[in-house]
Amino acid sequence: MGQIRPARTPRLDLGAVLGTHRAALATAIDALSPRIRSALRVSAALYLLVTMLLALSWLVPQWHDAVIPAGLAQLLYPIDKTGLSPLRLLHFLALAWLVREFVPLSPAWLATRVGRGVQLMGRQSLVVFCAGLLLAPLADTADTLHGDGLLSHTISGLGGALLLWAIAWLPEWYRREQT
Repeated sequence: MGQIRPARTPRLDLGAVLGTHRAALATAIDALSPRIRSALRVSAALYLLVTMLLALSWLVPQWHDAVIPAGLAQLLYPIDKTGLSPLRLLHFLALAWLVREFVPLSPAWLATRVGRGVQLMGRQSLVVFCAGLLLAPLADTADTLHGDGLLSHTISGLGGALLLWAIAWLPEWYRREQT
């Protein structure tokens, strides 16, 4: 009998497309006029501000229901976190655009402790991601147990970032010890 092969379905892998054409994209972005770049900065910032206010409105359901029109709520909800919905993609692109515009590429900030920590976590991104999946529910539980206040969220956020940095440091240390 012949070997059974799984059906291949064509799909758009956005990461592969953007990664393959990153030089062309960077050139095209650099060629944008200052006016268009400014408009994109303002649009991205406004989009992030509106989505932040929308997310904060969930804390007070009565306010959310009074402010968000029913038609818009039907369009937005349920928010699909398993797939890449257009709104999530737009949120990521807005954030990426603002980081690209405001975080300097100069190596000066990358030589700081924070910059080296960011590089370390980037090199160990899969480990950091997996650890974050495990730490997030623990931090949420700790926040709930301690009143969900600003201090609790700040401590769990900073503590989580430090733990993720330490988890990213372990494979680097192990690799150095093996050589």
